[in-house]
Amino acid sequence: MFNRYLRWFEREPVDALMPVDESEGTNNLLVLGAMNLPRRTIRVTCMNCRHSEIRQSYVHGDHGLRCSECGSVAQLGVPFQSVQINHEWLPNALTHQMAAVSDAPTVLIKNRLWRLAYINTRAGRIPVYLVRCGWHINYDQVSDVLRLENGSRQLVLTTSTLMESDLAEPDRFVVPLLSVAKLETEGLWLNVEHLIDLVSKPPPLWFRLTHNADRLILGDEELHLRRGQRHFFRALADAHGRGMKRASTDWLLQRSKYRGKYTSLHQLMKPEFFRFIDYKGGEVWIRKEVVPAKSEGASDEE
Repeated sequence: MFNRYLRWFEREPVDALMPVDESEGTNNLLVLGAMNLPRRTIRVTCMNCRHSEIRQSYVHGDHGLRCSECGSVAQLGVPFQSVQINHEWLPNALTHQMAAVSDAPTVLIKNRLWRLAYINTRAGRIPVYLVRCGWHINYDQVSDVLRLENGSRQLVLTTSTLMESDLAEPDRFVVPLLSVAKLETEGLWLNVEHLIDLVSKPPPLWFRLTHNADRLILGDEELHLRRGQRHFFRALADAHGRGMKRASTDWLLQRSKYRGKYTSLHQLMKPEFFRFIDYKGGEVWIRKEVVPAKSEGASDEE
């Protein structure tokens, strides 16, 4: 039921009308307030320009319906019942799982991004956000707004399981909502304890970066770092330490103050470095094993 609801929640346009079905899941969503109450709906087709659309209406107003494009007389289809998703319900329900019932989420981008609440972790108070995903959406605006938010760490819940690479940064944990929440007849349940563990427990690392970041140690081999390279690898190691398999090349260059000076990693690093790191599609990661000398080797992308 939850997966189906999230697909409806992501649907465009935001106020899309959906025919009412008699399934138990739909009835439960209506009872919970996740959907607005059904209303009488009718398809209107213009007799002049043939423009067709669906409108919610009342019986007494049907005969006055005209085409919204040219204003001509419209032909009316067979009436049916339709519902709309209540887009305030999900962020409110999530906020109530983490904060006081009286607290309300903060809208950062209308119908797209909410700051839900703050949770206490061993790493301090962490803000939790919700992103309403969907197809053909540019997430640059979402990332820009998140960067303006306070806090060294962020936890972002997404309605899709496919958005990690679009939103991930080293100080941001991106978690699909389906992996930490479920929808039952009694309401929404969020595993807050699991969210806290995700932020508090760093994953095991397969490499070691020295305290002053002058050496990257991978297996039995070491890579010596200097100047801005140290900032680059510190940021990359931090990204892996937060559970990210990869980090954006552009973000790493910006973090190490190389952005604007270099457009390619090969300008910044000697061939030796690529025995320890790999890159693809604008992202970089530390290899699981050092590539033997005199051979670049194939990508060990997972």
